[in-house]
Amino acid sequence: EATGVLATGDANNMYIGGVVGFGNNATIDGTIVYTTIQNSKNSGKITIQNSKVKENLTAAGIFGHSSSNSKENDYGLTIDNCENSGAIDFIGTVGADTRLAGIIGYGNSTTAIPTTISNNVNSGAITVKEGASISGSLYLAGVVAYSVRGNLSNLVNNGAITIENGPDLSATNVGGVIGQHSS
Repeated sequence: EATGVLATGDANNMYIGGVVGFGNNATIDGTIVYTTIQNSKNSGKITIQNSKVKENLTAAGIFGHSSSNSKENDYGLTIDNCENSGAIDFIGTVGADTRLAGIIGYGNSTTAIPTTISNNVNSGAITVKEGASISGSLYLAGVVAYSVRGNLSNLVNNGAITIENGPDLSATNVGGVIGQHSS
């Protein structure tokens, strides 16, 4: 049985993934590096409890947070044919946005190279526990919590998504497969 991740500490930002926690604008010898995650599986549970995150929390079964914020060097990410069966449980305090999903929590491409998320399956349950406190928006989904300029195809969620008794939220974006997608 996979042991998973237990996060209990305090942080400015927290990025957690069953395979990769954070990826951003990588270059090697001036060459842009494209990240491809294929045929990966996670069965370990991710538990975030009694944590205090000043800004953003992002957690997912495969890839937590992928971002390109450089106009000169765009960052490409492909997540293909991955499976997550590990559950995600959250009870803690977040000062800004919270993004929780079975495959990827946050994927952002700024210009020409979109994130591609295809042929992925989530069967892990995702639960925001009673007593959680989120000051910003909640993005919660079985596969993709929040995507900007992404190509999304052939995504399946079989996992339960639950928000237990609250919390008070400024905005809630919940989807069985995708929480929010913008182009």
